[in-house]
Amino acid sequence: MSTLELLLYGQLGASLVMALAWFHAVVIKNTSYVDVLWGYGVGVLGFIYLVLGDENTDPARMALLKALLLTWSIRLGTYLLKRCIGKPEDARYAYLREYMGKKSQPWVLCFFSGAGILGGLICLAISYSGKESKSGKHPRSYRFIHLVNWILWCPHRR
Repeated sequence: MSTLELLLYGQLGASLVMALAWFHAVVIKNTSYVDVLWGYGVGVLGFIYLVLGDENTDPARMALLKALLLTWSIRLGTYLLKRCIGKPEDARYAYLREYMGKKSQPWVLCFFSGAGILGGLICLAISYSGKESKSGKHPRSYRFIHLVNWILWCPHRR
């Protein structure tokens, strides 16, 4: 599967999942669970990208990438899930709903869609971390992807 196909299918899947999450959030009147879904979803989509892009890659490197991604995703998703269960809607989303009133739902849907797109792009950067050329060296275009990946995943301090 080509990189473009992988990106398009991944974005389509992420957008569909986030649209379903938005619908569920409207029904339960609590958008906090989108954060949980995003945390787990990036892990699942990234893992799929790594599995489908597995050719020409050192098996030890690929195993390490998969383990790191799944560990991060499970840790983040579980932390956010514990923070949401049995509690009222996150203050950020409650404020948005109160401030915008009936107009908030289209904006929430846009936010969910943007989160899906961002998740897909992060997963694409992760998938490029596992790629190697047949010579064992990374092409120059991959160096830029690695830099973007490092910037996105580097812990930022305030």
